[in-house]
Parts: sequence; structure tokens; C-alpha cells
Amino acid sequence: MKQLSIQRGTWALIRFRPWAFWGSVAFACYAFGTRLLPGWLEKSVYDQLTGEAARVTPVYLLLGLLIVTEAIRLGADVAGNWNAAKVRMAGQSLMRQNITANVLRKPGAVPLPVSTGDVMNRLSDDLADFADFPTWIPELVGHGLFTLFALVIMFRIAPGITAVALIPLIVVFFLNRFAW
Repeated sequence: MKQLSIQRGTWALIRFRPWAFWGSVAFACYAFGTRLLPGWLEKSVYDQLTGEAARVTPVYLLLGLLIVTEAIRLGADVAGNWNAAKVRMAGQSLMRQNITANVLRKPGAVPLPVSTGDVMNRLSDDLADFADFPTWIPELVGHGLFTLFALVIMFRIAPGITAVALIPLIVVFFLNRFAW
């Protein structure tokens, strides 16, 4: 029996519900990317309080923007998780349907090589694990986008400190990759 690679299987699950998947990616990117906005708004509030602000903006307006930003980000996070659940459940359902159709297509009733409980467990747990793979991609893209924006901001503030903070992380990343 030919085994399906993880990459091909994941891509097939993404193609099964592409709009839900890309919606999940978009909402995750927005939710993770806007985690930088509260820091900028808080900086503006503190600049107002210390008198270092170039332009006076009412503090209540900044606090209102902070609340609105967090509420919208929460909505985007919920919408992203909703789309990810659609992808996961649709993929699980598709794989269950394909396995059942394949078993029923075989001629004659043959005893299973494993116990019935093991078959049910595999249909439930293993398919759930595999159907979960596409839902991690939006998380990785969102975290990557957040990291990129954060590094750009850090580099604009203090390039030396950014390098000192980043170089050990890169070294540990590559050491970890080679160790495994």
C-alpha cells in the first residue's frame, strides 16, 4: 500500500476547504500583527503624560483606541479559530468518509487484523491529529509576521541591542536543528 506523505495530505486538506484555510491565515496574521498596536498606543499615552509628545492627543482617545484595537483583535482571533475549526472538522470528515468507502468497497467480510476498539481509536484520534496539521500553518505565519515587525521596530530603536538579543537565539535555533 502506498503511503501518503504529510505534505501532500496537508495540501489536499487545504484544497478541500481553501476559503476557510485562507480566512484562517488572514485572521491569524491580523490578530498576531495587531499585538504590536497596544505597545505603540501605550507609548503615546506615556509620552502625553511626560510631555514628550510632539502632538497632543487626548489620553481618553488613546485609551479608547486601545480598547477598540483589542476588541477587534479578539474578534479576528475568534474568526480565525472558527475558520481553522472548519478546516479541521471538514478534513476529519473527508478522511473518515474515504476510509469507510475504501473498507466497504472491498469484497467479502474479512476479519480486521487489529481489534475493533483500535480501529475506532485510529478513526478518531489519528485522523484528528492529521486533520489538525493545516491549522498550525496560520499560527506559524502569524507568529512569523509578528516577529518580523517586532524585529524591525527593535532594530530601528537600537540595532546593537537587537543584534545582541538575536544572535544567541539564532545560534540556539541552529544547534537545536543539528542536535535533532
